[in-house]
Amino acid sequence: MSAIALCSMKGGTGKTTLALNLAERAHASGLRVAVIDFDPQEGAIGLLDLRADQESAWPVFASRVNVAGAKSLASMKSGGEYDLLVCDLPGSDSMALGRLLMEMDLILSPVGVSAVEIMVAANFTSMVERLNLPVVFVPNNVSAGRARNEEMLQELAKFSDDVCPVAIQHRVAHLDATRLGLGVNEAFPKSIAAKEIDSLWVWVAGRMDLDVRKEGNE
Repeated sequence: MSAIALCSMKGGTGKTTLALNLAERAHASGLRVAVIDFDPQEGAIGLLDLRADQESAWPVFASRVNVAGAKSLASMKSGGEYDLLVCDLPGSDSMALGRLLMEMDLILSPVGVSAVEIMVAANFTSMVERLNLPVVFVPNNVSAGRARNEEMLQELAKFSDDVCPVAIQHRVAHLDATRLGLGVNEAFPKSIAAKEIDSLWVWVAGRMDLDVRKEGNE
């Protein structure tokens, strides 16, 4: 059993969208997956509620960022009912959040090209380093311009040597898909956005050494 966190100290970085899409890809790859929404705004739960007129592919649970939430996550990890838990965390910095992050096998932090997001990413790095936890930054909602992306990667490299090689650029398709509570691969399987998520999932699955069906990623 593995747990993955989508986490940032800033809201609006795309954590919930990536959580939904990674859960969809994990399910399509043959894994038993559940989403845990730790954000008090319950964005992940709201999106999956939109699937009411369709078959719900995976369960979603609400939890809180506190000691009880961390214990509940640990219990689910040891229970063996699921292969992967995808956790959508709120944008905050607290001891309770740190306790929860310690239960994760991989922490993904979406970050965009703005100076504010870069500064927040640097602060987040300091937080997880204090806890001796690795974090991987995922370039998300970034410009299609090569020069700007290279500049962002250079800024990230100043304080982190672990940046996901897959950048998420095409976000319009995600906006249309999430209106239906769907992953972009469900709504627009032939789109460039779907291929980006496919590549991100393949990288994540490899990084976590997950046993997935190859056909689930084709």
